[in-house]
Amino acid sequence: MSNLELVTVLDVRDSFALGLAKSALEEAGVEYVVDIENPDYLPGFHGASGIGATPFWKVSGRILVRRDSELEARAILEPLNESPPLADDAASDDD
Repeated sequence: MSNLELVTVLDVRDSFALGLAKSALEEAGVEYVVDIENPDYLPGFHGASGIGATPFWKVSGRILVRRDSELEARAILEPLNESPPLADDAASDDD
């Protein structure tokens, strides 16, 4: 059995970004593993109104790939790693 070295290429805090990343990697044919960091999270509703459930968009997780796929995966996921500018930064540029 060979050792499989995995590296983290994306750390996200919402399920939408996680879904985008997974789709992009699947389309490119890059194999990956998702590590959910919130093991207490169970998808679905807890109670009739869902009160007390973790919202779907607040799921955090990491995407890991084989070391030999790291550069390709990072290039694919680069747009998800970039932080949008804060509204305060844009407002201060106008002053």
